[in-house]
Amino acid sequence: MKNKLLTLSFTLLGSLAFAQPWMRYVEPQSTPNFFSIQKAFRQYEEEHLKELEKEKREGRLEKNGSPATASEEEHELPGFEVFKRWEWFWEARVDSAGNFPDPQKVWNEFLSHRNAGRMSSATDPTANWELMGPYQSIPSSGGGMGRVNFIRFNPQNADDIWIGTPAGGLWHSLNGGDNWLPTTTDNLPVIGSSDLLIDPINPQVMYLATGDAPANDTYSLGVLKTTDGGQTWNPSGLSFLFTQKREINRLVFFPGTNTTLFACTGNNLMRSNDAAANWSVVTSGNIKDIEFKPGSPSTVYISTNASVRVSTDSGQTFTTVPSTSGLPTTGVGRIELAISPANPNTLYALVANSSDNGFRGLYASINDGQTWEERSISPNLLGWDADGMDGGGQAFYTLSLAVDPSNAEKVFTGGVNVYKSSDGAVNFSISSHWYGANGIPYAHADIHDIQFKPGNPSVVYLGTDGGVFRSNDGGNTYTDLSIGLAISQFYRISASAQNETPIIMGSQDNGTNVLNANGFDRGLGGDGMDCAVDPNNDNIMFAELYYGDLYKSQNGGNQFYYIAPANDGAWVTPFCIAPGESSIMYAGYTEIYKSSNGGESWTAATNGLSGGQTYVDVAAAFQDPNRVYAVLRSKAYRTLNGGQTWNVMSSGLPASTNFSRIAFFPDDDMRAMISVSDYSSTAKVYRTRNGGVTWKNYSKTGLPSVPVNCLLLQPGSPERVFVGTDLGVYYTDSTMTVWKPFSQGLPNTVVNDLALLETPHTLRAGTYGRGLWQTRMPVEWQNNTGIRAAGMASSLGLAPNPAAQTVTIRIPEMAVGGEVTLIDLQGRIIRSTKMNGNSLQMDLNGISAGLYEVAVLCNQNLYRSKLVIQP
Repeated sequence: MKNKLLTLSFTLLGSLAFAQPWMRYVEPQSTPNFFSIQKAFRQYEEEHLKELEKEKREGRLEKNGSPATASEEEHELPGFEVFKRWEWFWEARVDSAGNFPDPQKVWNEFLSHRNAGRMSSATDPTANWELMGPYQSIPSSGGGMGRVNFIRFNPQNADDIWIGTPAGGLWHSLNGGDNWLPTTTDNLPVIGSSDLLIDPINPQVMYLATGDAPANDTYSLGVLKTTDGGQTWNPSGLSFLFTQKREINRLVFFPGTNTTLFACTGNNLMRSNDAAANWSVVTSGNIKDIEFKPGSPSTVYISTNASVRVSTDSGQTFTTVPSTSGLPTTGVGRIELAISPANPNTLYALVANSSDNGFRGLYASINDGQTWEERSISPNLLGWDADGMDGGGQAFYTLSLAVDPSNAEKVFTGGVNVYKSSDGAVNFSISSHWYGANGIPYAHADIHDIQFKPGNPSVVYLGTDGGVFRSNDGGNTYTDLSIGLAISQFYRISASAQNETPIIMGSQDNGTNVLNANGFDRGLGGDGMDCAVDPNNDNIMFAELYYGDLYKSQNGGNQFYYIAPANDGAWVTPFCIAPGESSIMYAGYTEIYKSSNGGESWTAATNGLSGGQTYVDVAAAFQDPNRVYAVLRSKAYRTLNGGQTWNVMSSGLPASTNFSRIAFFPDDDMRAMISVSDYSSTAKVYRTRNGGVTWKNYSKTGLPSVPVNCLLLQPGSPERVFVGTDLGVYYTDSTMTVWKPFSQGLPNTVVNDLALLETPHTLRAGTYGRGLWQTRMPVEWQNNTGIRAAGMASSLGLAPNPAAQTVTIRIPEMAVGGEVTLIDLQGRIIRSTKMNGNSLQMDLNGISAGLYEVAVLCNQNLYRSKLVIQP
């Protein structure tokens, strides 16, 4: 559960169907773009805050005679948190006009690049990625693995379970969830999943609804089909192309068949009569749920966000339940349906408010949906509090309803928590709570699915934001079954520069995790964002919640305390530690802030420079902590004096783009790179060699036309750069004319961040859905002897580098004279000379091309750096 309890979903474009409360502010148009939706949310937020202030003045926010607590006030704006998550993900992926990308483009890029590794030369360096986790154990201190959207059972074997995740693919257990098999969807370009339909006659045939219906964290391409139990997948006839960005909420068979399918999508109900080869539209609307009357499948029920519709001709046509039926038809935010074979005549409807997405009521119909009776309107089944006396909820993100197949009086609901009833939904008691308040059984917050085990309904499964939970006693106690699920969604990672651990990771829904010698711990709750390990002291680390709620630990992540300079940052607010002087830090909110004492205090280093925009990234140079680069989405700035003055960097950079990250070369403060997050194939990475004065397109060829989310520059190398994209990791260097894949063994998932351990040379990748991964560097990249660890300043300047005939060697101005040596990788001295001042031009003629080290010994101080000599 988040520290700030505002976990509501947001889905994309036409599939929104104006279900979310802010969508009523969108001007009517066929396909709202990013900016119109963003504007609508701001209007909604403004209106809600006005109403909130009015309620406070009138005392209506008081609870039990006391003012609302801070934790209660944190979720007073329904939808805030997941909208901001959605905004963060897509802001970097829309064009300058706010148009969303074509999901088919990602598929096409995957198809064109999936064989790139095989086409590489046999002598090309390759990766060997391995999973680090978390998967062997659940992060301690209340941590979780990651979100689970659904749980499905093999119709022929109830212990054969499949679960789907928003960005981590499909997972399989053969023993009821006690153990999980490695996912087989890592080779798909889209590994988000919203539902799975298993053939009841031949379970080797399955249909996968791609994408992420609850929150749209990943692309959707429609329905994929497998005929070999999930080993391989191919597109079905329901493929979403071009501007049809949609979600699929449910997939079902018409009872008694394995070839007639229904798909509940964000735009309509669709039907296939030929095993998903061809589809037709049955009825329009954002169809959330579908249920067949047990024993009488000609009667079909569907729900939209605001209504229930009934078909009596096997789903050929539908009529809407009238407003006189007793079921609310105004002010309704979402409806979930459920029916039990134990009593086919009782249909339940869980109804949420449109105003605050809290509990409106639970209703039942005993005449095929024609009339309804109210069974319950309290407590608030969809709220956060253990007593159900709070208001609001998050119904359009988490709304679950399940009825015991052997006892129609036994009803379970899911929102933030789980409630259960034993008397036909008249009275409810809480079954699980998001942090175990008052001794209530704990299950991770945000319940996306509730399923009774076929043949044994005393066993109940939950799909939550933290993983899979199971009750073996009808909801009295719960066990976390998430060990083995590597499904964490990481925003940022940071690692020790000297040791294998610690590694710190900020994850969606499941806090900031710290990997140390004892495994994974949750160092900080809430949604984990940017994070850092001090390059000179592994015990000092920093963690962050959204909007720049920055925290510091001085004991290896065991305890954190608050140090944030502001609270108006981006969803992921960037900050950095100056590598050569780790007491100096910079953080980018709507202003850049600087600290000279490790974050204990801050001063503003800008004054309105961003125009109210939030910064995307900020980086300090390795040798000079006063040289800092900062980027907004479409502008880049630099300071050479620690923030006293700033200048725009524009020469050579695109005028309109989506900058994502910026980084200095560890060996030379004058060199840096900036990455771009868009779908161009020719504008992905830019490089400067003159301190940001001018920039040059470094994109070359070989990168897929998908966003570049992060970059990492390897010290001591010939300008080797690694980039994390929506389709894995790629690299190039100054000796190459193309980018090449470096993703061997890595899932085809979004890579959000990269980190480097220099000894042994190891690259780490934080993915958005498949956890933390690492690969050892190829042997030919590990012979860069003398590479300094981050934080050990090297003041030797080489220009140019790479060099051909001559190189200018420069030491700091306060140092004068010294012994200069050029050393090869075997440690042999190739050339030696004297330096009288603080610079020297060395002749390189006659020296073979390759990687060398230049060392200058001056007054018992050793200055050194790597030099690439080109032919």
